[in-house]
Amino acid sequence: MYPNYQVIKRLMTEQARLNNICQKLEKADVTVENLGDIDLLDIVLDLIGFPKENRPVREIFSSGEEFDCVSRSKWKTAAFCSKKEEIDGYIEKLYAEYNELLAEQPELFRENGETAG
Repeated sequence: MYPNYQVIKRLMTEQARLNNICQKLEKADVTVENLGDIDLLDIVLDLIGFPKENRPVREIFSSGEEFDCVSRSKWKTAAFCSKKEEIDGYIEKLYAEYNELLAEQPELFRENGETAG
């Protein structure tokens, strides 16, 4: 089992529940100010150890795309599309991608000359 697994699973379950509520309210034309701003996925990514979003870094991907800062959107988008039944598999995928990113781009994890992980 992964570190913080139960906490991460609970946060992702609550985020899926919140997304469902937001969708139902939207269909009913009900607006609740700031409800959609709650983002438990950032906490999940922090607990796993992913680099902070918008951290200055120059990335060049094999596709030739260049980015000047870290973005968590890839993981957030996939998580928002996940259903409660898919959470365990998605958590495993997040840990696998974290380990891959740590191995391939350790510079993303350095703070003050230290390597996280």
